[in-house]
Amino acid sequence: MKLNHNKCEHIRLNAIHRIHFENGEEVPTTQNALYLGSRIHFNGDQKCEVKTRIAAAWLTVMKLDLFWRKAPVTLKWKLRVLDAVIHSKVLYGMESLVISQSDYDKIDAFQNRIFRKILNIKHSYWSHVTNATVMNTANNRANDIDKNIEIVPLSIKLKQRIVKFYGHVIRRDPNTDQVRAISIDENGKRISAPKPWRSGRPKLKWYDTAKQLVIQHLEKLNILPNSWRTDFSQNELNHYIKEAARDRLY
Repeated sequence: MKLNHNKCEHIRLNAIHRIHFENGEEVPTTQNALYLGSRIHFNGDQKCEVKTRIAAAWLTVMKLDLFWRKAPVTLKWKLRVLDAVIHSKVLYGMESLVISQSDYDKIDAFQNRIFRKILNIKHSYWSHVTNATVMNTANNRANDIDKNIEIVPLSIKLKQRIVKFYGHVIRRDPNTDQVRAISIDENGKRISAPKPWRSGRPKLKWYDTAKQLVIQHLEKLNILPNSWRTDFSQNELNHYIKEAARDRLY
């Protein structure tokens, strides 16, 4: 395999050794790099990827500024373009990332910023219009055109994708790479790292955050009883979630 020396970058993970080319030259090190369209950080932090996605999508929004403001089309068509061009650019593949609440807030703020541009509503500093009011205004105007249109926050769409992707992973064979990557056993329980653990607050893990979203989803559908915290043990809960995934309940 031939490598392009100008494009090779070395991200060191818990190591001090350097990698060299065949000619003895050291591979340049970096803290984050672009790989297959995604930004990889040396400590596994996903926030830089979220920021990169939002920045790239906002650049596309600005290129379509004339369309958002003055195109002689209905709001319904603008919403279609927004969903096909902008939202898909932001959400593509993000169901596999570890998303915190602050990341959800950034994604929703990005969406509200676009709606302010489409609806010609200035920043809240000047207009004194909250993001909730912007979302309600967008829904009301869309419903005036078509009653079937419902605008939901991007964070809700992303959570739905994570729940769906979690079900796909749980239904896979335990020996597949997707299941082994998140370290879960055949009962759907995550395998903990051996002691001693590092000090400080534990990092967010995809399996834990996705599992909480699945539990909330099953509670909304009245599939999981509200008393599960007292009636179910962790093993029983994991088995219940796995059986629900096999039954295609999410």
